[in-house]
Amino acid sequence: LFMKVRKLFGVIGLSLVSVAGVQAAVLSVTYQSPPDAPGPRQGVERTTRGHPTATHARRQVTWFRDTLHRWKDEYSGRVPSVVVSESAGTSCACVPETPTSKKIIFVGDSLVTGVGCTETPMLPRAVAKALAEHWKADVAWSAVGLTGGDVRTLHAELVPLVRDEVLAAKRDNQKIEMVVIICGVNDWKRVLSFRTAAMFRRDLAELVDSVRDVVGPDTMIVLPALPGVNVAPRFREPLRTVFTWISDTWDSEKRTVSEQFSRVKFIARPSGWDFEGGVRRYFSNLDGIHPSDFGYNQWGAYIAEQVIGGSSSGKVPWDTPDEDSRLFPQFDQFASSR
Repeated sequence: LFMKVRKLFGVIGLSLVSVAGVQAAVLSVTYQSPPDAPGPRQGVERTTRGHPTATHARRQVTWFRDTLHRWKDEYSGRVPSVVVSESAGTSCACVPETPTSKKIIFVGDSLVTGVGCTETPMLPRAVAKALAEHWKADVAWSAVGLTGGDVRTLHAELVPLVRDEVLAAKRDNQKIEMVVIICGVNDWKRVLSFRTAAMFRRDLAELVDSVRDVVGPDTMIVLPALPGVNVAPRFREPLRTVFTWISDTWDSEKRTVSEQFSRVKFIARPSGWDFEGGVRRYFSNLDGIHPSDFGYNQWGAYIAEQVIGGSSSGKVPWDTPDEDSRLFPQFDQFASSR
């Protein structure tokens, strides 16, 4: 009897794997990625806290500067190169007395280029907005991304661009506070090409090492796990379960890499999102895989909350708020690490 039951479960398992394989094959043939976000890939999230007023003259200078940039972009046929917006909770577009001194850089795939967004890449903006509110300072952000890039490609193509960002930050007297590396999907999609999780770990470690060389030892590097694979509307069972398992396996390698370096933090995917308002609200209507603007904002808020809470080494990279002043108390239920 035991052998019969074992054989039955084996047949069922093989059947499910076969169905998942067919689903994956159909998805690979029919899926067409939406375009990158059409807006600029860099900007500044401003806060008025600590800057109670801004003089009329300063506002006029800022307006004139931004107008010149806008004209330049319009006449060159490009989208504006920089977006400037206010941080949550501000009431006016006040201009700080000092230049923006803090900057964060996002490096990664289509989740960084803003596939699924209607305007600018929302993930780096959401993190910058939360940090600007916490730091009570303006935070510049840049999205250095390549849609479809696996870690090896990101390493080859984007590290030189990160170096350019660092040089630009030095010219602008900015400190790179944090680099967030978003990756993994395009690596585990290559599992059928015998690109294993162990290979991903080695490739990611090399990328982190190169980024560390560029940004210096004091900059925090963040490796977030990828949320939403287990609930993405486009994925159907049993493919959804298979993809979730693979994604979690590859994400666990990020944790391993984070333990090999100082000031590298792994952020586990939130385990308790209740998807208030329905799951589809969190995903783009264009493909049902990439996040929507709302989904990116929620994820960015979560990343910022985990970063503010401290580093994987137990040291706090920045001042930790009191419990009553936490940015996003609705995320307290989420574990910062698995």
